[in-house]
Amino acid sequence: GRDQVERLTYDPKKRDVGICSLKTIRIPKNVPLLILDATADEGLIEKVVGPVNFKQIDIEQRAVVTQVYDHTGSNTWWNDHPERVNELVAVLNEWVNYGETPLCVSHKKLADTLLKHGELNDQVKVLNFGGVRGSNAAENCSVTFITGRNQLPPTAVDQKARALFWEEEIELKHDDQDGDLPKELRGYLLSERYESQQAGV
Repeated sequence: GRDQVERLTYDPKKRDVGICSLKTIRIPKNVPLLILDATADEGLIEKVVGPVNFKQIDIEQRAVVTQVYDHTGSNTWWNDHPERVNELVAVLNEWVNYGETPLCVSHKKLADTLLKHGELNDQVKVLNFGGVRGSNAAENCSVTFITGRNQLPPTAVDQKARALFWEEEIELKHDDQDGDLPKELRGYLLSERYESQQAGV
């Protein structure tokens, strides 16, 4: 009785149909599994591995976080503004002069550019988003600069949502004008800035 075939997507560029489904988990059911994740979502995890004993551990935040959002900092932005890399190098070097050990996390192309930059101080650590996970290379760094964010394309997020929630009682919602983008993030709080942008303020 639904109008939308949730498990099927169409890619107009590739001109092919995709089937969204979960891969069979490769961990045997009789193997104990411990998942430690700072952003774990009980509902998502249970869709993949089955029922879990979910326990939240409160931690004390000891970092001071400052967000700069005068431009996106996306990989596209950095790739289109290579002249701004010199400014980033100057900022990183200045933190070294103040006795800090900076870490810069970026997309791969920017990380490679920074590592090849002749002016970058040797005390600065540089890692790309894919290289941070599971690495202790920057454990002694005292300040971190994150350029942009590591995010799947909206179409990939939509496909994963379809694979996980295709048969849910609450139907997935899609924006027909923008393709397959979900209209709502279920269970997540949206920032006031995001909501004002959506409202056109």
